[in-house]
Amino acid sequence: MEKILVAVDFTKVSENAANYALSLASDIGAQVTLVHGTHIPLVSDIQFDITASLDSMQVSAKKDMAALLLKMKTKYPKIKIDTSVEIGFVGEILRKASKRTDVSLVVIGIGQTDKFSEFVFGSTSTALAGSIATPVLIIPDKSKYKSVSKICLSFDGNKIPTTTGIKLVSNIASAFGSKLYYAHVMDENYPIKDESSLKPIFQLLNDTEKNVHFLKSIKGKKVEMIEDFSRRYKINMMVMVAREHNFLWRLIHERNTKKMAFTTTRPLLVLSEKK
Repeated sequence: MEKILVAVDFTKVSENAANYALSLASDIGAQVTLVHGTHIPLVSDIQFDITASLDSMQVSAKKDMAALLLKMKTKYPKIKIDTSVEIGFVGEILRKASKRTDVSLVVIGIGQTDKFSEFVFGSTSTALAGSIATPVLIIPDKSKYKSVSKICLSFDGNKIPTTTGIKLVSNIASAFGSKLYYAHVMDENYPIKDESSLKPIFQLLNDTEKNVHFLKSIKGKKVEMIEDFSRRYKINMMVMVAREHNFLWRLIHERNTKKMAFTTTRPLLVLSEKK
C-alpha cells in the first residue's frame, strides 16, 4: 500500500478516523494525507447570516489543519503525513484525489444520525463508498483501532471484483496474519450453499482454510445477521462489495452497504463493483 487519504472536518468523529488510519498506516507501512474541504454550509434558516467569506473560512481551516497535523505527528512520528485543504465538498475532493495511481485507500468517519436522514441522505462516507474504484474504509465513531486479526467478507452469489479491492484485503491480511471468514445470508426459499463465487478469492488471498458460513435469513434482517455474526466471532474488520443499482431501486430499497455502515460498530471496508 502506498497512500491513504483521510477525510477530516476537525470533529471528534473525523479525528477518531484519522487516528485509526494512522495506526493502520504505521502497521502496514503507508503514507497518509489528511484532506479537508471548505464550503459555505447549506442551510434552510433564512435568518442564518454567513459573515465569513470563503477566504477567511479557508484561513481558519488551515489553522485547524496545522493544529491537527502537529497533534498527529506527535503521536505518529514515524509516518509521513501530508495535508490538503481545498475549497469544495470533501466528497468530491476525495473522489478526484482517489483517481491518482498511488492512492490505495480512502478512510472516512461516520457518526450516529436519525433513521430518516440515514435513509434519505446517507452521509459523505456512504455516498462515496462503492461509487469510486478505490476501496473506502468507514470508521464508526466509537470504533477504536485494534490489530486486524479477523476479517469477515460478506458475499452473495454474484462475482466479486478481484482487482483493486481484494488486493488491498490481501495486503492487510498478509500484514497482520489475519484469519479470514466469509458470511452469506441466504434468503431464497430453497437455498443452495454455493461458494463458487469465492474460488478466485481463495486463490488471491492464499486462503487454505476456507472458513465459509451460510446464515439462515430473517426477512429484512440481513445486515443485523452479519453484524451479529461479526460480534460472535470477534471480527476486527468487515468487508462488503457495493453493488451497483439504478436510481429507482435505491429510492425504494435501502442499500445493504449503507445500512451496515450505520449499524456496525466495527470498521467497514467497502469494495466497488467497478474494480
